[in-house]
Amino acid sequence: MPTVQQLAAELNSGIIDGLIKNARAVPADKLAWKPLDLGRSVLNQIAECAVITKWVIKLIESRDVPELSNEGYADSVAALEDVNAAVAALESAKVELKSVIETFPSEHLDDQVTLPFFPDPMTFAAIFYIPYWNNTYHIGQICYIQTLLGDTTSH
Repeated sequence: MPTVQQLAAELNSGIIDGLIKNARAVPADKLAWKPLDLGRSVLNQIAECAVITKWVIKLIESRDVPELSNEGYADSVAALEDVNAAVAALESAKVELKSVIETFPSEHLDDQVTLPFFPDPMTFAAIFYIPYWNNTYHIGQICYIQTLLGDTTSH
């Protein structure tokens, strides 16, 4: 039976691989395209996933909430200006996240912290899954964009 850390590390790694695979399936000339010019592009979503995953890594490492202002978040996302930079950042984050989760001490899994976007305190065991659910959500968004572009293949 895997530990909480092993399971979280593997699920996060797998979902990041799937996110990258789906993003890479979008034609290069459509990576910045936005549905109805109102939605978010594939590139913007991949960049967000890299930024949020890196933020969670800092949270787990420090066991304290790192600052991430709206401006700082926007600047970090904008800095990943092309798909190769965003994917590289996400690949790097995948490796770091796996390591920081796998080495997290079991005796601190139930330690809690309150995040700025959740009203209730969360355990670190639960925090391990923030990148997982965020990245899973964005795979769905990217798959939706793919269908709007006529791609109905499962990637």
